[in-house]
Amino acid sequence: MLHYYLNELSIENPCASSKKGAQTLMEFLVKTCIGVEKLGYNSMRYYHHIGGICLATDYYIQSWQKDDTVDLELRRKYRSINNKSPFFDADDIEVLTEDVNYIYCFQNNEAKGLGLAYLKETIAVSFFTQNHWDNTQIQAEKIPPTGNIEKVFVKHAATPQHIDSIRRIFEFHIKKHGKGGKNAEHGQGIMYCETEQEAEKLLNTALPHPNRERGFCNYDIDNERFVVFYPHLQAENKYHGFHYENTRAKDPDRDLNHSTNGIPTWMQNKLKQRSVK
Repeated sequence: MLHYYLNELSIENPCASSKKGAQTLMEFLVKTCIGVEKLGYNSMRYYHHIGGICLATDYYIQSWQKDDTVDLELRRKYRSINNKSPFFDADDIEVLTEDVNYIYCFQNNEAKGLGLAYLKETIAVSFFTQNHWDNTQIQAEKIPPTGNIEKVFVKHAATPQHIDSIRRIFEFHIKKHGKGGKNAEHGQGIMYCETEQEAEKLLNTALPHPNRERGFCNYDIDNERFVVFYPHLQAENKYHGFHYENTRAKDPDRDLNHSTNGIPTWMQNKLKQRSVK
């Protein structure tokens, strides 16, 4: 299951100077989370309980949830997001423990949410409380006990507009793609997703392909196949994609056909692990 992580450094006390500003912050956060989940990520995780966050003077998240002046559907969406096993789980703690020799920081403050989003190659989301959160990529620091500090970059969103910038576009070609490859032309690769939405979720949660510059790969647990996306030659941020037949995905080195390279075994294992439901 693919989680995304709340950047706890974006939580301030209070988060906004007025009730109206607090409502805008919550609207941004909820709509951003909705957008992230449409990309294919399942649920938000966070380190601290957020129900008691002070959004504005005498106005907390619990207050916002009971505020009849706030759109009811927005409050329902937040409740749905918040109910999905929100706290860091054993796997999150294990990942941080395995990386125990390093601390992840942003502007000299430890950043557990950003660190986990980086380690698990997913997305961090923030309350839009400061201008530096107005970015789709946050530069954090990976600090060892001794030696040089490493700069790392974390995919990030704090507004619905950031989702539009992060989203990769899948070009669905009816002659090449279709459920079970029914529409595939002879000699063309097959995409087993039935709709653009299914394909785009795989694309937007994909990892960089180790053997192809700017390409991406993923594991489609529903169709039990690996899929590779490669950039459109004439359109920015647009991709084609094709599934591997299971027999093909086992060859880590050979160029399998005109459009894709094999996925190394270590990457196959990594993709399968992160796709477990």
